[in-house]
Amino acid sequence: MSDEARQDIETHFSRFIDPDSPFPPDVLVELQSIQRQLSIEPYDLFLKWEAYSLKMGSEETKLVLETVRLFKEDLIESLPEQIRSKTSTRGVKTTNVGSTPRQMATTDDIYGMLDNLIPNTPRPPSTSTKRKAGLNTPATVVASTKATKGDFKTPNRPTSSTLNGTQSVAFTDRTNSGQIMEQLGTSIELPELPVAPFASSRLKLQLYTDVKKFSYRPMALHLSEASEILDNRITEFLDLLQDSPGFDPEALGDPCKRGTAPIITVGRIASDAASEKRLTEEGVLLETSMRVGAGFRIPIEFASNVRTEVFPGQIVALKGINASGAKFTVEEVVKLPELFSSASPIDALDVHNQRLRGEGDEDAMEIDSSNTLLATTTIIASGPYTADDNLDFEPLRVLIEKTQDLSADSLILTGPFLDIEHPLIASGDFDPPDGLDPDESTLTAIFKQLISGPLANLTAALPLLNLILIPSVRDACSQHVSWPQEQLAKKKLSLPRQSHCLPNPVTFSLNEVLFGISSQDIVNHLRLDLRAIPASARPMGDMPSRIIPHLISQRHFFPMFPPVPRDSLPRTGLDDGKGLATGPMLDTAYLKLGDWALGVKPDVLVLPSTIGAFAKIIQGVLTINPGSLSRRRGPGTYARLTVAPLVVTSEEREKGEDLPHRVFDRARVDIVRI
Repeated sequence: MSDEARQDIETHFSRFIDPDSPFPPDVLVELQSIQRQLSIEPYDLFLKWEAYSLKMGSEETKLVLETVRLFKEDLIESLPEQIRSKTSTRGVKTTNVGSTPRQMATTDDIYGMLDNLIPNTPRPPSTSTKRKAGLNTPATVVASTKATKGDFKTPNRPTSSTLNGTQSVAFTDRTNSGQIMEQLGTSIELPELPVAPFASSRLKLQLYTDVKKFSYRPMALHLSEASEILDNRITEFLDLLQDSPGFDPEALGDPCKRGTAPIITVGRIASDAASEKRLTEEGVLLETSMRVGAGFRIPIEFASNVRTEVFPGQIVALKGINASGAKFTVEEVVKLPELFSSASPIDALDVHNQRLRGEGDEDAMEIDSSNTLLATTTIIASGPYTADDNLDFEPLRVLIEKTQDLSADSLILTGPFLDIEHPLIASGDFDPPDGLDPDESTLTAIFKQLISGPLANLTAALPLLNLILIPSVRDACSQHVSWPQEQLAKKKLSLPRQSHCLPNPVTFSLNEVLFGISSQDIVNHLRLDLRAIPASARPMGDMPSRIIPHLISQRHFFPMFPPVPRDSLPRTGLDDGKGLATGPMLDTAYLKLGDWALGVKPDVLVLPSTIGAFAKIIQGVLTINPGSLSRRRGPGTYARLTVAPLVVTSEEREKGEDLPHRVFDRARVDIVRI
């Protein structure tokens, strides 16, 4: 391996090594071996290690020889069976020995029907290839747990001590509970606890998403509808570019036509090979709109001086030349028109500030930012809400206690609540909670007892709390199977009366603060398929700082199309940790519902993701990933958002203009371990 590749590995993985110690040579050799064996770049190997660390628990996964070897086994197991067999036998010399086959001592187990169900059951040899192929039980039916001598286990039922071959930590034995993992805006002080409860709610919820449009019938898509929806999105950005100040409409042209003069065109990034799971620089196509290029696709080549990043489904404006008629050479990436920041009239801000103080006199109009009692507290958490080896929902109960102790103004919960990827729910092999009849218990009844019940107790203790629930496509109790997704059935699930069940995605405001929330993990999808141009360029900044600007420029909660294939996503806890992820489940005909509402940037963008919790200010947008409240091997994190009131100065009041909210200047975010 070249010295450059070795240096790349050390550069990417050095953050996991003690700064005062040299890079362990045995670990370096093992990482080089993985790179050669799987034929991947050092940066891709680093991304896979990050995903593995998040899956196994980043605090427990250290970069030592033993964990790197386990990491290698996990990578090989995630490969398709044909590739895995070649990878595992690479470099091993095999010889065929002409031994005489022997018949098994007994043939009572016809066709191996008792295999893996009764210990020590012998399997007879196959006498016919066709018979074996025709009588094999599908893998989805046969239990994957192998019985050994003296050790019989119920198929597909995880034990309390181990799960998927990894040691599970009991929630009550967790360490560093309440530890702040990351902070943003520490200059904002935490609000004081009120001496007495407020007389009325200090936050007013205003919805800006048309909820009725989410009650569509899924899985009723026609190809003509999908084509029209995708084409309309290109046309919308084309109109935005034409209407932008200083743009010359005469510069627009068809990139598929041969010409010698530079033109500007708008289209969608696509891949040239359906078999390719990931976008490559050599396989980038530009899909034109019906209005400009009749929907044709053309290969694009980036000039050597162009530095950018692309992903499938991205709408781009490019300037270049098609001199040969076979490809479009990009000379410049044209910047798309930017969204404005959200703003409100001064009169509306006065009403919100008066609501914070709960007073009705004229003095309530004057707000003093030094009074920490006026700051609001919002708790944000994302599912799953219980570990993979039980359905106790202990993290959720602790979160409810924290919300009550802080006298929070609002609690935002995003799904999944009852996760269809949870091993116990997926297998159906678990005991119902106490108080439920096993013969009559359903997932809805379990939701009512384990989730609705504790939330009802919380709203009884905090009657002025804004309780907001947003579903996930992984929710077993959601009647909607696709994204964009209808809200949860509040009455059917017996959720508290003061709770707000909202669709996924959704845009709403709490007082003047504009929230944009989607439980779809777009951050992880873009992490897997975001390509730097040129490919040799080193990515600048961390992953959230690279991804969020694309969401802002695309004005959509899930701009990627098509999404990452399910077999490329992190494995679930099913089938001994090898289960396929649910995936985004996009309904193409209704992707318009994923657009950002109001045509402005949200003040707070909440994007739950598996890549690890973070809080960042990017292009004036406060972006929060609270992380999962419960991870596969142990407890997770949640976010505590503190927002100080917006002070209106006398000069601003005299001008009478709408004031930007500037939430990033007066907000504090704490990522807290549950």
